[in-house]
Amino acid sequence: MKMLFNELVFFFLTGQRRIRVHTICLPTSESILEIHNAADLPAIIALISRMAVDRCLYQQGTIQMAREASVNAVIDCLYAFRSASSSREYGTLLCSRNMRLFPIFILALLKSKAFAHGYSIKLDHRISAMLQFKIMPISNMILELHPNLYALHAISETNPNAPLLPLSFEKIDRHGLYLMDTGRYIYLYVGPGISDTLCKSMFGVNSYKEINSMTVNLEDDNATNEHGMLIYNFMRSIIGDRLQKVPVRIIK
Repeated sequence: MKMLFNELVFFFLTGQRRIRVHTICLPTSESILEIHNAADLPAIIALISRMAVDRCLYQQGTIQMAREASVNAVIDCLYAFRSASSSREYGTLLCSRNMRLFPIFILALLKSKAFAHGYSIKLDHRISAMLQFKIMPISNMILELHPNLYALHAISETNPNAPLLPLSFEKIDRHGLYLMDTGRYIYLYVGPGISDTLCKSMFGVNSYKEINSMTVNLEDDNATNEHGMLIYNFMRSIIGDRLQKVPVRIIK
């Protein structure tokens, strides 16, 4: 077991001083397999992304150096798990259940505006993306790299939660209504074949052509029946208690 202590000292104008002590106790292990099986992947992704930003901004490194360091982190992780595993199957990727999405998140990090190759990304946009990685909550960072995709048209009274879909266009139906949660923004994709009934219950209009491709205000929804209210309630639930307002944009 390892004990970690963090002390914060507060000084008041009256001369008083108060100390707040945070204590956490963490288990340790000498087994690589146990460490991998108990790994906190979102925390690891946040640490690697912020280390990559520090390498570019504060350590006189380059974007290429940050990219290589991120890729090497994945290689070292998979190599360590394979070396400790008793299985010796060739042609397969050995990885713990907790870390199976590690390569995907790093690939998404390399494709982000902060670390993507090329000169098509403006410097201001790249620096802004890097600073966002430094300050945004871990939950938002994970959604920024790997958004959640929901099928809103599948919501019903018996199933008020929309199913979570893989991030593949083959899962998109032209008759459906989908929500993509990217952390800082929420996008509503309205299929061109959406029914007039769903248009009326969700947006308060009679057809697809009348939908305004701007934004949706969740505080003042346009739901006209219980089905629309269920969809809006689900959208509010996934936003939860986020620190900042999340704009909802419509894509037709």
